[in-house]
Amino acid sequence: MVSGRNEVMPKLLRFQSRPFRLPTVLLLLHLATLSRSGSESKPSTAPGAPDIFPAAASWVPQGDTSRPQSVREAGQAFMRFPCRFSGKHPLPRAFWDVSVNLDLRLAAGVRFRFRCGDSSAARSFAIHLRTRTGWYSGFFTPQSGNGDWETIEIRKEEMLLEEAPNGWGNINALRLAVWRGSDRDVSVDLADFAALPCRSRIGVVRGISALRSGDTHRNGLQLYTANIMTALKGATLPAILLEDVELTSALAAKFDMLFLPFNPDMPAPVAETLVSFMDNGGRLVGFYDIHPALAEAAGVRRAGYVKASQIPGGISSVRFHVQSEAGFPAEVRQSSWNFIDLRPASSDCRVLGRWHNQSGADTGYPAILASSRAVWMGHVLLNGGSPEARQLVLAMAGLFQAGIWQRASAAAILRIGRGVFPGSQANAYEQLEAMSVSEPLAAALLQRALAAHSQAAALHNHGRYVEAVSQARLANEGFRQAYLRVQSSRKPEFRGVWCHRAEGVSGLSWDEAAKLLASCGFNALFANMSWAASAAYPSAILPSMAGLSGSRDVLADALKACHQHGIGLHLWKVVFRLQDNPEPFLLEQLRREGRLVLKTNGEQLNWLCPSHPQNRLQVRQSLAEVARRYPVDGIHLDYIRFPGSDSCACQSCHRQFQRYCGTELADWPTDLRRIPGLQKKWQEFRREQITSLVGDIRRDLRSIKPAIQLSAAVFGDPFGSRDGIAQDWVRWCQLGYLDFVCPMNYVVSAQAQAALIQKQLQALGTSCARLYPGIGVSSRQLDSIAVVQQIQASRQAGLSGFVLFEYNEREARTVLPDLAKGITQTPR
Repeated sequence: MVSGRNEVMPKLLRFQSRPFRLPTVLLLLHLATLSRSGSESKPSTAPGAPDIFPAAASWVPQGDTSRPQSVREAGQAFMRFPCRFSGKHPLPRAFWDVSVNLDLRLAAGVRFRFRCGDSSAARSFAIHLRTRTGWYSGFFTPQSGNGDWETIEIRKEEMLLEEAPNGWGNINALRLAVWRGSDRDVSVDLADFAALPCRSRIGVVRGISALRSGDTHRNGLQLYTANIMTALKGATLPAILLEDVELTSALAAKFDMLFLPFNPDMPAPVAETLVSFMDNGGRLVGFYDIHPALAEAAGVRRAGYVKASQIPGGISSVRFHVQSEAGFPAEVRQSSWNFIDLRPASSDCRVLGRWHNQSGADTGYPAILASSRAVWMGHVLLNGGSPEARQLVLAMAGLFQAGIWQRASAAAILRIGRGVFPGSQANAYEQLEAMSVSEPLAAALLQRALAAHSQAAALHNHGRYVEAVSQARLANEGFRQAYLRVQSSRKPEFRGVWCHRAEGVSGLSWDEAAKLLASCGFNALFANMSWAASAAYPSAILPSMAGLSGSRDVLADALKACHQHGIGLHLWKVVFRLQDNPEPFLLEQLRREGRLVLKTNGEQLNWLCPSHPQNRLQVRQSLAEVARRYPVDGIHLDYIRFPGSDSCACQSCHRQFQRYCGTELADWPTDLRRIPGLQKKWQEFRREQITSLVGDIRRDLRSIKPAIQLSAAVFGDPFGSRDGIAQDWVRWCQLGYLDFVCPMNYVVSAQAQAALIQKQLQALGTSCARLYPGIGVSSRQLDSIAVVQQIQASRQAGLSGFVLFEYNEREARTVLPDLAKGITQTPR
């Protein structure tokens, strides 16, 4: 047992000098991936951006945006972009375009230096890359709020797909955009824009050709590709994101291995290119559906499509029987809702793992197959951030390149304890040792981590790389567990979770889910049981929610379980957005009644118009019904806003706005842009529609059951959301409408969380409403350490609570139990 600094540090110093041989490991870390021939691969190159600094005249301000300036200061050349956010007609957004000829196919993303003198004056920043048919949009949040220069890196997989871009090799324009955050002018500076290089012969091919036929797969393309990129990065396998629309044999030949994370409706030419790639020695790692030509070439047979609901006990995990020989994990937990039934079609193909149900029984269905040319999983990878996912993709790649394990071993050893404390690995051990003095269990875990670290280094130096990776992971996990146990809990504190699934966490009853929450020190649950036009409970106002099994009262079940275990239940009400895939007859009825949002371009959305009297009445009646019939602890409003700045242009908004501004508008909605001063009135009108509804709900609840708390999930920016989506949540708090507000601060780092909280507290001023920031555990794939650090940022800002998004299987099994070891620990 470690009891003090003098006992640990000599061991640590001996460990660092023997047998770790740090310089050797560092050298290995910088070796490029070996090529198929066994020689060292050449680094991929990517052309940089054009020199943007001397050519201020080539930047084209959009709208009323001011022109940029070329500046030289202390020997540094950069561009300065002035943003006019104050005055009588402040800009909602300042943005500039410049023509470029940029090829980022072999780059990891873009990198630039950035400076903003007053980050509170701007709410959001973005770099947009334009192609002929669409955009790649990279949003970023500066970490510095005091005007210091910082380097921003935006990876390709982090950029949003706007419309249907036609590839990274066809970038013809660059756009810088800055959204107004407050009524103060500000300038932003940009320097050293360039491609982010990547030394890798592993590519990830995204199937964006599917966007040509509509938006059905847009979210999946972004999410499942990001999952693979996250898993590869975590496995220390750098990869380059490619688009299938520009995949040629020449481009494919620059890679040894290609991952296919989600490639629906693959075009025949793409399949032909990939078959040729395999014929020439390349290897594929694929997920979900497989093109017939690829299946034949890989020795795989597509036997059918299977829904998890068809299998007794559903699907809970993939289990392997080859982990000892190839480094596969024993199990990857994944509650897939369907999968492709893949079978070996040649003697060269074998089953590596099978789907297992929630009871741990083998379903008999293969989950992952491998031949000498490809390895394929029958569903997408759902959690790219888990250790098991990292090990899975590493083992998949390792089937075809044994040298991958050598580099992964070196990197895994260097990663032990990193990211928890700043500075060196030795410094991380020293800091955690000091914190563990009064925590015997943490001290013991740290000592085991040191032993595993030493064993990993010895195994690496003897060429036993698969075993070295395993020991390095044990060391890193021991370090993490020690860190989790030295965190201090705090009482009292509001600790909530959002649960998006009306029936609760997959695989758990409501009683089990509530009991787990309580045991992990949480005291509030936001249950998504009411949408704009559906409910998960018997309602006289709303029809039943689609997808619920049986006809039981899910809200009653959840309330009983939560209250039995001391958990407050807040009904999570999606106010205006319709549930996904609404019934066609319902959509037609709402369209006929003129109750749906209409964008200014004529597009109709699955979203109730906030100004329509019938929609507003339905919201109030549905929430009053819940307050009267159920002992809920609170009502939680979500999607209490307009969809965006270009809505709503329906006839209800037309009529209501004419009355509001006292002007007849014959050319609707063109008059909004044509008549001077009308746009400002329009923004006021939209905000009033939302604010007045929140006030009406507050008054309704007070008259029915005064003790019910009213809260809202809101956009993190307290200023920009006023105009963009008419969500003036600061005013709601100032008027006393909300008991607490939950900004959706879904950011990666604790620094970014702290910056958002500071901006939000400044905006709220002396409002009595409490601020409980939302932490994007699932949306950002945060691990337990990152969640701890963001909770710490919340506490350091003086806040008395937080909410995690969201409560699902991964959080229930890993993150929440980890938090309970320290930062949310309940008194014994």
